[in-house]
Amino acid sequence: MEAPKTSRLELLRLNRRLVLVRKGLSILTRKRDAMLAELAGMEEEAARLGRALDDILGEAERARALARAAEGGPALESAAAAAEAQVTFDAGVRNVWGVRLNRAEHIQARRGPLARGSAPGLRSPLVDETMDRYERTLEKLVQTALAVSRRDNVKTAATSATRRVNSLEQRLLPEIQTGIQLIRARLEELAREELFRLKRFKAIAQRRGGPA
Repeated sequence: MEAPKTSRLELLRLNRRLVLVRKGLSILTRKRDAMLAELAGMEEEAARLGRALDDILGEAERARALARAAEGGPALESAAAAAEAQVTFDAGVRNVWGVRLNRAEHIQARRGPLARGSAPGLRSPLVDETMDRYERTLEKLVQTALAVSRRDNVKTAATSATRRVNSLEQRLLPEIQTGIQLIRARLEELAREELFRLKRFKAIAQRRGGPA
């Protein structure tokens, strides 16, 4: 660390900087703690949705295997092509300490038999069951992807805040405090030297019979 300038002005500047750094540290600490608290719940949510997605995808794969065995691959692929559609949902954003967290409500991928592109009577019930399972899977996939995205955003923010808190606590704050201590010690030393000089000057003047 470079030695600070020994002056009362520099001491004042460092004291003001110390106040600002402590305020910034307090804010960053609160942000870090808030992010870590959010992260705990989001880790659990992402894991729960991931397990649910695995389960429902497994059910969809088993339904597809049954439908393929009963109806054949071409019939299943034709029904899937006719039933192609988009997933709809209401998108929103939640802001937590400056971190934007995407969310979605009313996710809708499931449709009734009449909305799947071909007449229900022309499809096997096994095909409709397969479609329903995959539509459920698609809804769960959107939920899971958003949950993972939120978790990752919060994890990044928590990591960044932790790194900045550590930098302030372990480097910048000690440097400022050390600088203040050095300046105060040097100013006190200079004050003692000045007092000693004045006393010496007074003693010399008295010995010479000058004014006290």
